This record gives sequence, C-alpha cells and structure tokens, in this order.
Amino acid sequence: MEKVKKSALRSEFIGYVLTTFLIVAVLCVSVILGCTAIRERLVPNSNKMRLNWADEGAALSDNLPNMGYVTLDPAEPNEINPFQAENADETRVFTLGAERYAKNGVDFCVTRVYNSPKSLTPTNKFVYYGSGILMIALPILLSLSGILLCGFMFYDDKLKKPISLLNNATERISEQDLDFEISYDENNELGELCGSFEKMRLALAENNEQMWQMLEERRQLQASVAHDLRNPIAIIKGHAEYLRMNYARLSEEKAMSLTDNIGDAAERLSHYTESIREINRLEDLKIRRESVDFAELFEEIYEDFRTVSDKITLKNNVGEHLINLDKQALYRIIENLVGNALRFAKSKINVDFSFNEKRLTVLVSDDGEGFSEKILRAKNKTFLTDKSDSTHSGLGLTICRILAQKHGGELSYENKNGAVVKIILLC
Repeated sequence: MEKVKKSALRSEFIGYVLTTFLIVAVLCVSVILGCTAIRERLVPNSNKMRLNWADEGAALSDNLPNMGYVTLDPAEPNEINPFQAENADETRVFTLGAERYAKNGVDFCVTRVYNSPKSLTPTNKFVYYGSGILMIALPILLSLSGILLCGFMFYDDKLKKPISLLNNATERISEQDLDFEISYDENNELGELCGSFEKMRLALAENNEQMWQMLEERRQLQASVAHDLRNPIAIIKGHAEYLRMNYARLSEEKAMSLTDNIGDAAERLSHYTESIREINRLEDLKIRRESVDFAELFEEIYEDFRTVSDKITLKNNVGEHLINLDKQALYRIIENLVGNALRFAKSKINVDFSFNEKRLTVLVSDDGEGFSEKILRAKNKTFLTDKSDSTHSGLGLTICRILAQKHGGELSYENKNGAVVKIILLC
C-alpha cells in the first residue's frame, strides 16, 4: 500500500460535507425563490400600478381588465409618459396618444394595487401563508436532512467496512483463530490501520506456528533423549545385576571391565541430562549487547583457542569495527562449534569472522566426515538430535541455534568437504 497522508480521511470527509452543502444550498435557494414568486403572484408589490383599458364609453373595472392590463411602476415615469391625463379624479383616466395607438378614443384606468393578503380567497390565503412557512421550514429541514445524509453516506462508504473487518478480526484473534485475511485497499488512515492489523495477524500466526513447531520439536527431543537414556540405564542395571549374581566367581579383570562399562554408561547419562538442563537454561537467557572493539575481542578468542589445539586456524575479516554484541553468547557458540569439530576433524578446523550491514558472520568448518543425513534433513528445526557417535552430535547445534536466534540471527549448516556451520548474529 502506498504511504498514506495523515489527513486523507479528513479530506474525504470535507469533500462529502462540501458536496452536501452545495446541494442543500441550491435546493434552499430554489425553494426560497419559488415561494417568493408564488407570494408575489398572489399579492403583487404595492409600489406597482395596474393599467386597465377599454373602448371609449365602456365601464372600467378595478378588479378585472376589460380588454387587457399591464402593471406599471410609478417610480419609472417614462413608462406612463405616453399617456396623457384627462382629469384628476381619484380614478385617474388617461388617453393614449394617437401616435402610440392608431385607434383613438381608448380610455385607460390606472389603479394602485395594495400588498394585503386579506382580500385573497381562502385557498389563495392558504397558499400564500403556506409558502411563507415553507420558505423558513424547508431550508431548515433540508439542512438537517443534508447533515444526516452526509453522515450516513460517509459512514456507509468509508467507515462501515473497515470497522466491521477490524471488529471481526479482533473477535477471531481473541478466540485464537488466525486463519483469515484482512483485505481493505483504501488509501487512507483506515486502510493503513487494516494493513497494520493484517501485519499483526501474520506476525501472530508466524509466532504461533514457530511456537507449535518448537513445542513439537521439544516433544521429539524429549522423546529422543528419553529413548537414549534407556540404553545407559539398561546397561547399568544389567551390569549391576550381573555383578550381584556372579560377584564371587568374577575375576579382577572381568570386574574392572564391568565397572568401566557402568562408568561409561553413567557418563553418557550425565551428558544427556546436562544437555537438557543447558537447553532449558538457554531459553531463559537474556542477550546483553555492548559495544565491543572486535580487534581486541578477536585477540582474546585467538589466544584462548590456539592453546586448545594446533588444528584450529582463526581469521579476522572484520577489522577494527565497534560491534554491539553479547561476548558471552559469542564465546559459547564458538566453544560448542569448535568442541564438536575437534571430535571429528582429521587435521584442520577453520574459524572465520566477517562483518557486513550490522551482521557478524562466524564460519566454522572442518575436514571430518560431515553431518549425518538425519541432521541434514532437520535443518529448519530448532532442536537437533542424533544419537550416532560416528557423526556430529545435534545437541551442540541446538545450543548454538538458540543463542543465535536470541541474538537476532540464525544458524545454517551443510557438508562441503567436511562439516560447515554458519552463524549470523545481528549486531
């Protein structure tokens, strides 16, 4: 979705309000002009005069024209100048000049029309007063209707769908149902909010999936370790039973062999239980980053591990960068990887450090037999186990992976002329 302007929804609302205002204004003006026209037709302006005319000698009427009438405005004397007054009675009579009308002897009567609705018929009075009320009531009614209509239209067009989507999403998330999608493509604040909700849903779904995967992997790990524990326990029980039953007849050499087997089984048992405790402790570990001069840190690592074995070669491709990392976590990762490599390497172990875009990469490789097929098939799992002693153990990789993930990074591995493990830490 494109970046949304902060005032997008407000601008749309202003557009709805202005459109409604213009429509209501046009309707109100039309109503006022229409009602005014009706009222003036029923009761003309009192400043105007009505001109009646008839043939000479015919009776003139003030109410109805004899042959016709026209309304004159005395404020415009030019309109009546063509008429020449013949007397000055209350009812003024004019004779049209011969030069205007070819017919002579036509009498004209000009009467004042008074603006009073009292003389109107009941029907016309109802229309007159009704139009006056409508001039006031209809604009008010139209304004209120316009406000309500604007609000309903804006809600129905811009608010109803996203609010419904978000409400439904909240209910489903509260029921731990994340198998849905929030789709609302409007380029405004609500569209952005729905997009954020969708990102949150995806993140929750991904976290849930990872959590269930980790629980399943932990279950498999526990089942695998429990299965592996049976062997040393069975060996210890069997040898102890054999010693109890044949103690008097055993030679010293046979007795020493049995006790050595019991000791080896107990050692394996201790190793398994200690690995499980270590994994449990690591899951509660908190990463504490600090600014570290990597050149100095590398010198410490180099001095520590060069004394362990002459098979180990360390290389610093980072230089003298200041890096934010947890030194203890890095040490534990290197110790586990190098410890595993020492068990299986033939002649060399390479540890290379590099840094790019706030990512520290540690590459540990050896020239041993490489990882077993079981470990290679479990690349995407957090917990890795392999009870075969002829290949790399998966518990050390599990510890390194947990530490890398807690440091915002990842672990990957492959076989390439031996075992190759790649650790990336976000710094």
